[in-house]
Amino acid sequence: KAFAEFTVQSEPDHQEWEIKRPRRQQHALEEDVPAQPGALKVMARNTLDSPIYITWEDNPTATIEAGASTKLNTFEGHTFKASLGSWAGEEVESYHVKPEPIRQVWNIEESVIGDKDSDDGGNDNDEEKGDGQHDEL
Repeated sequence: KAFAEFTVQSEPDHQEWEIKRPRRQQHALEEDVPAQPGALKVMARNTLDSPIYITWEDNPTATIEAGASTKLNTFEGHTFKASLGSWAGEEVESYHVKPEPIRQVWNIEESVIGDKDSDDGGNDNDEEKGDGQHDEL
């Protein structure tokens, strides 16, 4: 997809073409950098067939439609919860923010529904988890 145009002029004078990044792309790159010291980014990806409701300390934070994702601005130690049906619905997963990397990924997946009562407490970012659940951006 083209993001710049240039029209050749009929005059023989020297012509210059300055290509600039579209503002939309530049803004997206700026959003990807945490604004405050110690700030982190978590990309929450809903791989389920239903909307997910994300809370932090029982406060509504985000709604993620099925198959969509959202970026969460956060800090080390914060814990987010994903619920089905509503903000106070069935908790299907939680994510505890690590000190690094700066950009983290939380994949909310079907396989963890029902695993909440297992010994590892669901998908809470334990080190022994496989690296498919929590990846670096």
